[in-house]
Amino acid sequence: IIASFLLIVTSNDVIDIILNFAAVNFISNLDEAAFDLAKWGKYGPALEREAKNIEEKPIPYCIYRKHQHKRYLFTVIPIAILLISAVVSATVWQESDKFWITQTVRVQFDESTGLERYSGCFNIDPTVTHNKRKIYNSFHENAEKGVFGYCKEKRQWILFKNEGDTSLIHPCNVARDNQLAHSDTTDYFDIYTAADTSWFSASGTPLDMYFFESEDNGVDLQKTCGSFLNNGKCDLFFNTLGNYYDGGDCCASTCNHANCGRGDGIGIFGSNEIQGISFHYCVDPSLVPMTIFLNKVSSSRDPDVVDVTTVQLEDFYFTHGVDFWTETPVGAFFNVDCDGANILSVYIDDSMEKRPETIFVEDGAHCEVSVSNITDTNNDWDNTPIWWVNYTIFHGNDTVNEIISGFSGHQDMISFQRIPDCYFKTLIDYINISTAYTTQTHFTDALFWLINDDSDYSRCNDPFLIERFALSSIYFAAPALPASVALLSDTTELEISEHSEENVWISTDHQCRWENIVCNNGSVESLTVRYKDLDGTISTSIGLLTEVNRLEYEECGLVGTIPSEFGLLSKLTLLNIDSNELTGTVPTELGYLANMIEFDLDFNKLTGTLPTEFGQMAMLMDLDIRGNKLSGPIPSEIFNLAQMTMLRLDDNMFSGTISSEIGSMEELQGFLLAN
Repeated sequence: IIASFLLIVTSNDVIDIILNFAAVNFISNLDEAAFDLAKWGKYGPALEREAKNIEEKPIPYCIYRKHQHKRYLFTVIPIAILLISAVVSATVWQESDKFWITQTVRVQFDESTGLERYSGCFNIDPTVTHNKRKIYNSFHENAEKGVFGYCKEKRQWILFKNEGDTSLIHPCNVARDNQLAHSDTTDYFDIYTAADTSWFSASGTPLDMYFFESEDNGVDLQKTCGSFLNNGKCDLFFNTLGNYYDGGDCCASTCNHANCGRGDGIGIFGSNEIQGISFHYCVDPSLVPMTIFLNKVSSSRDPDVVDVTTVQLEDFYFTHGVDFWTETPVGAFFNVDCDGANILSVYIDDSMEKRPETIFVEDGAHCEVSVSNITDTNNDWDNTPIWWVNYTIFHGNDTVNEIISGFSGHQDMISFQRIPDCYFKTLIDYINISTAYTTQTHFTDALFWLINDDSDYSRCNDPFLIERFALSSIYFAAPALPASVALLSDTTELEISEHSEENVWISTDHQCRWENIVCNNGSVESLTVRYKDLDGTISTSIGLLTEVNRLEYEECGLVGTIPSEFGLLSKLTLLNIDSNELTGTVPTELGYLANMIEFDLDFNKLTGTLPTEFGQMAMLMDLDIRGNKLSGPIPSEIFNLAQMTMLRLDDNMFSGTISSEIGSMEELQGFLLAN
């Protein structure tokens, strides 16, 4: 009986009830049919005998019911009362406006539908019923008024304009011009069940809309009916990923209304000032943090800046009744814009000193901080004082990694770019976040060049970004003459002067298309820079070109030392860095290049000895180090290189004897040791 009751209350319609009872009846008759088959011998003689024996046995006395009719009465009557009560209760609840019916429904239309202004809550009207279904009127704060009602003839829930007394308008009789949307055909009594069906515009095109989930027949939605998606105000109820963080209202970079960021109820810089613009509730993970710290807030009445006489001070006190030096300054307007969006605006006073404020921006955003520093454009000595602000911008949500600092007393505006986090992750071994903004090196020059490169070849997800970074670092370590590539502190951009383009060998094209680069399967295998007027050294990032097999820097005016990172280029077969101004010693790591065939360091200013490790370059055929200042004995290991055909050591300062091992160099065709 209980099972039958549950089958009834959980069935969606009459057809389901009939099918469920048919299934129950089939199962209940199944055991009787099985007993009959056993009695007929269908399961073998053993089961046949047992079935007949059970049928002929008398009922045991212990289960014999003496007052069987009374037992039936005691069983049937309570169950009947229970079932009748359940039916009556179900009927009452079905007709009630409080049970088993949605009280409030909330819908959201996409902007593309043209019905976004009808988004919001719709509350049940208990006084109006059509076809045993209630209507739902829009919440009074909704931008546009609408009504949900059910039309039995069309078997559809219809949304139409509310232009009068809704009790007098039947959903089936709504004029076509007033129809806004309708559901797919459905016979359900509750509107919330229509959320599972498709919805269409009045013209029949599919609509992009959705219903908000509810756990209490919509009662829980009533608390937030005064909040709306994408209206310029951040509503915490919608500040979730599923609601696109209130349609973007909670973050400056995604909010596109005139009232974005106003009055979120939290003081800026920890003060009681809540009249500015801020986005404290921004939690969009696609945005990244920066922290502003107010180091010092001081009056513009600075004796070191303002030059006044004793007479002027006395006149000022007589006129204004206050001491010139202690007059309370007015607030300085502090404004932060990033990528055209207003991130933060507030008037600064001394109560905010030593306090941080975290903002969220697009990764890689170009930002501008402006702080008012005068109260009168005439700039007279007795102008109303203003607070001067000394501040620092930090990368992240703490005050560790400085981006830039400013002092409004000296400069009312600064600009900078936030380095995207992905570059720090990809180039973690080469770029230090703690000095990336504050210290200019050829590595940081290369980094900002990559960031400001609009091509897709400098993006973090490019599989050859490391090589592109290495090549750009190599260039900025020895840029074209004159120093035509400079990092501009006010724009953090790189510009290349026109008059030195013949010496510039990098561009926004893919690196494999650069004139001095040869690639294989996307990786650099040859770098040839010849006869360029360059100014600088060889970058240690040369060691990142692990696939290169040919490298030439011939007659380019390079200075400095030879990086030991050359020893990482295990596939190198030719190295030619002749006719430069290189100094220092020859790194021993070069001797580990086992595939080297031709090695030229001639006509530089190298000193020290020739490393004995050169004897390990078993494939070496041509060694040219003439025209340097190398000294000491010639390592005997050099004469064990059986493949050597040309050995040029002249114009150096070698001493000692020549090893007899030279006699084993059968392939040697030339050996120069003059001067």
